[in-house]
Amino acid sequence: MKTEMYYIWLLLKNTLIGKGEEFRSMLEIVNKGNPVIIDVRKPVDFTKGHLEGALNITLEEINPLIPDLITIRKPVIVISQKGIRSEKAAVYLKEAGLEVYDGGSWNSLKKLVNTYEHSIN
Repeated sequence: MKTEMYYIWLLLKNTLIGKGEEFRSMLEIVNKGNPVIIDVRKPVDFTKGHLEGALNITLEEINPLIPDLITIRKPVIVISQKGIRSEKAAVYLKEAGLEVYDGGSWNSLKKLVNTYEHSIN
């Protein structure tokens, strides 16, 4: 059984490689299996489906939690429903000095997971 981190790796490999150094770095981090995934969608959307181990921290909650996030000392990948809030969250976290990558939209990842699951069934 493939882990959800594998799906992120596939998403990055299949759609983002060759689009810049940041994306190659994010792929390397996912490949190592050690990033913190922050899903900034609203809790109601998060409960409908999310990556195993992802933290649900809404965009509005990010700034007050930055001091706690800094202590984690791991790279952070931020995802959201359509990629708009994840981009904003990534900016906030980068400004605070964290190593952070905008993972884009949950919708893209969900499509990849569904495609993969249908291909093995």
